[in-house]
Amino acid sequence: MALLIALFVLAGSSVWAYTPTWMGYSAIYTADQTAVYSGDCWLYGLVVATDGTNDVTVEVYDSLTNAGTQVFPDWIATTSSANRMSAISFDPPLQMTTGISVDITVGGGGSASYVVYYRAQ
Repeated sequence: MALLIALFVLAGSSVWAYTPTWMGYSAIYTADQTAVYSGDCWLYGLVVATDGTNDVTVEVYDSLTNAGTQVFPDWIATTSSANRMSAISFDPPLQMTTGISVDITVGGGGSASYVVYYRAQ
């Protein structure tokens, strides 16, 4: 379900997308983003859209900067021309006490965009 929602969000369609009222999601980011959310929250997952050529390494921190407590090991969002989307979700969600910040590295100098799904405490 999260992948379906993300496909519509990343495609720019809000007509068909369903997001429960208790779920928050970030803007669509294309670079490192500090303070995606500030404060106590639950991290439900991320969806990454790649350029179809270059893999993306994602680091997520329980922090307001891209340093401090990394909440899970580096996640590599792989890509191909036939499958540009990758998603990671957490059930149960991960509790974040300071906030959410994301550090991405796109291999080969390519491009990527991503959305973070969370719920405020």
